[in-house]
Amino acid sequence: MSKRKRYSPEFKREAIELVRRSGASCRQVALEIGVAPDLLTRWVREAQSGVEKAFLGTGSPRDEELARLKRELARVLRSVIFKRRGSVLCQGVIERHTVIQRCRNEYPVRLMCRCLKVSANGYYAWQDRAPSPRARANARLVKRIREIHEHSRGMIGAPRMHEDLLDEGETVSPEPRCPPEGSRAHSRLAAPEEVCFGRSASSLQPPASSLQPPAGVSNLLERVFTALEPERKWVTDITEISTLEGKLFLCVVLDLYSKLVIGWSMHHRQDRQMVIRAVEMVIWQRRGTGR
Repeated sequence: MSKRKRYSPEFKREAIELVRRSGASCRQVALEIGVAPDLLTRWVREAQSGVEKAFLGTGSPRDEELARLKRELARVLRSVIFKRRGSVLCQGVIERHTVIQRCRNEYPVRLMCRCLKVSANGYYAWQDRAPSPRARANARLVKRIREIHEHSRGMIGAPRMHEDLLDEGETVSPEPRCPPEGSRAHSRLAAPEEVCFGRSASSLQPPASSLQPPAGVSNLLERVFTALEPERKWVTDITEISTLEGKLFLCVVLDLYSKLVIGWSMHHRQDRQMVIRAVEMVIWQRRGTGR
């Protein structure tokens, strides 16, 4: 049976004063200082009613210092973990508020505001503000994108999804690398709230040397990654996947007409045989269907 925590009168007074000064809810402050929300709510209620029992804490100075250090360690750990989830400091204030809104049940709001360098009052004002017509339209579009993605079982990419949205009468841009939200050229298809915790753009840039074919190898596609009919253009790519047991490499074969994965292979080592196996899977399947 765990030992019940005890808090000094000074700690209780400081916690109650923090609730009064910040204007935040007892739950938010409790998560920030590392106590149970119900306990802090009771302290505030008893202080407001004039009950002195709330300030009779029996914790020793040593126990109080240990509790303070544990709270500080928990705060630092939450801050580090939250920052590692993705870099959003380069985003605008609206994007940062969106991240805080999504993670509010996982991390203290004020901690996230400090990490993302926005004011808590500004976040709460944004939260209470009615969404603009543009924001409502974007939310509806993101919902539709998710529905299309789920209906296709995750098999179609942005170009095919863009065509489907245009057929439905939507006005969207297919360009994934778009200007900041709010500009006229902003790509609504990029769905900003879906990519806040993605890798930075610089980490996704291929080296300049990879854009040129090796010496002696002709560039058959000439960087035209579209096809007018199926079974005309196939491309392969290899992706590195981190697992609990180490790295795993996945090679896929893509038909540039349908943008569907038509063959794949996996291995713990990246070599040409993995690509050959992926292509052989496609050929074997085509023979089985008579194509």
